[in-house]
Amino acid sequence: MRVVLALVVGLKGHNLTTDNFFTSYQLGQKLLEKQITLVGTIRKNKPELPPATVNIKGRPVLSSSFAFTRNTTIVSYIPKKNKSVNLLSTFHHDSKVSDRADKKPAIILDYNKCKGGVDTLDKAVSCYTCKRKTKRWPQVVFSNMVNITQPESSTGRKTTKRSRCQLCQKTDNKTGLVCDICNKFICKAAF
Repeated sequence: MRVVLALVVGLKGHNLTTDNFFTSYQLGQKLLEKQITLVGTIRKNKPELPPATVNIKGRPVLSSSFAFTRNTTIVSYIPKKNKSVNLLSTFHHDSKVSDRADKKPAIILDYNKCKGGVDTLDKAVSCYTCKRKTKRWPQVVFSNMVNITQPESSTGRKTTKRSRCQLCQKTDNKTGLVCDICNKFICKAAF
């Protein structure tokens, strides 16, 4: 909570989107005092979640369960059998559900619109990581910093099309990476 509050110093009238690592009821209330609203996924083990949103037994697929306080909304949505997604919002104050086939609540649709940057970074970091299992915290911090800066310095971009690497001698080496400079398919080994 302290990290988020330090990052929003000077902001007013914005909507903040967070993932389940940062989202909590207390953070939402602190941000409302600063006139900043919050939308974010929330972990199922948080004590502030009502039992009706955590317990999914007997609830049909594509159903939503809402819980309201004076200025906070919590929604539990079931996209698949035995799986639920919980979100907390201080921006939304109703139980509006879309007319689409998946019947997603408006809170989830707004969250999905705004979460792109975090997911893009997580996806890029997961492809190429320098993390190693260690108990030394400075090494963990350093490897995380390198992982976060690595996607910015990459010379290749991912495509949906796959082809053989044009720089390697191997004939079976298929890749989806394309060099930004020469526009040729390159594999991790040639990178």
